[in-house]
Amino acid sequence: MIDVLSFFDEYPFRRLPKTGLGDISRDLCELGFEKIIAVSFKVLFYRDVYEADREILERNRDMVKSIKCPKIFIALGANPEYTVFPKDLLKEKTRRIFVLAPAYQGFRLDSGASIRFLEGIAENESRIIIIDLLEDYREFHRGYRLRYLIKHEYLENFLRRIDRSLSKRVILAGFRYDLLQRVFKEISEKEILVDVSSDTLYGPQYDRVRELVSSVGDDLVVLGTRYPIANPLASVLRVLFSDLSERSKEKILRGNAEKFLEEIYSYNQHAAK
Repeated sequence: MIDVLSFFDEYPFRRLPKTGLGDISRDLCELGFEKIIAVSFKVLFYRDVYEADREILERNRDMVKSIKCPKIFIALGANPEYTVFPKDLLKEKTRRIFVLAPAYQGFRLDSGASIRFLEGIAENESRIIIIDLLEDYREFHRGYRLRYLIKHEYLENFLRRIDRSLSKRVILAGFRYDLLQRVFKEISEKEILVDVSSDTLYGPQYDRVRELVSSVGDDLVVLGTRYPIANPLASVLRVLFSDLSERSKEKILRGNAEKFLEEIYSYNQHAAK
């Protein structure tokens, strides 16, 4: 299996049982994950996201090389509204995965700056993960109000404005099902990938994984766990217990994410030589 959304480092809203990248990777390896995309909470909650990126790369470079199972892809943070993107994080002959989280980083998903930024990243052949929410918004401390929470009109406008250069290079991760349901047509037309990590996809009694696949196609659905925020088996079982063909389940659990990662991994390996 391949996990496109797991986390490490300290989470500011509550205590998690495990936060170290080594612990997270060890647990997911034992569950059968061969590759993961790991996101540090720092890139979501540091004001200067690019300083967080540098710290993460510096602190985890050796660990990523030493861990053989699973293969780890560390995603970097980016904020199109914060400052000019620093060139040192996108070196020539390097392709990366970038994470944007409008609700936490404070920008409109459908702004002109956001769309220009994403299309620029795609020109570099890098990949993008856009995160909606880490947890159910209703469980947040009442002192917090997310001014940039993604609304239906923002997501719809974003999907209509982006061009085909982003096809199969963007994952919508942790998105609430009610948002996705209203833009199935646009997701399918622009070929944007969607993960199954959100709790709003529920379980087998509400087979929303099947609804998602029937609406956007099994080539556009991938597996995300949100571990250690959530139990990683929850997302896996949503797929396994869904009324889908074995071929579709294989695509979701591994095949589609493999294609998402394959080009940047093979390119970076070749460039390193």
